[in-house]
Amino acid sequence: MATVPTVAGWTTLEKIAGEVPGFVRGGRITDAQIVVWGESIEQQINAVMRRRGLSLVAADWSDVSGADLLGMINRLGAAAQLSAAVAAQFGGGEWGLTKAVERRFEREIKALGDGDYDKLFRPGAATVESGTLFGGGDMTDEEGEVERSFEKGQVL
Repeated sequence: MATVPTVAGWTTLEKIAGEVPGFVRGGRITDAQIVVWGESIEQQINAVMRRRGLSLVAADWSDVSGADLLGMINRLGAAAQLSAAVAAQFGGGEWGLTKAVERRFEREIKALGDGDYDKLFRPGAATVESGTLFGGGDMTDEEGEVERSFEKGQVL
């Protein structure tokens, strides 16, 4: 009996297949192909994490839910490819599910790359509320209008 391949990393074969309603494994789209898609997306996630300077070791993270986030991104990316392959079996046209899952994946991988999730992975990135702040003096733009020097959530 052949061993069933698994997706190394952030998600499982079952979860990827579960993103495509009604998909039944064991047909023309093989488990091995789904594994390749999952591993490909995992490499993309790893590259984004490294580019952001974030550790790939969960023990280094601020929040253990980082693994759930990476699993979701991994699952969405691989499921978009699976969904496109399923749609191709029915005439190769556009399939709404494929576009929806692909958009979700692109939005999440962009957020990861933009640093929106850094607080999950980097302890020093945690936001701390410090109460009322005092600022002295005014900052003005070229037209002499008063501007705020700092705003909550501003990245410097």
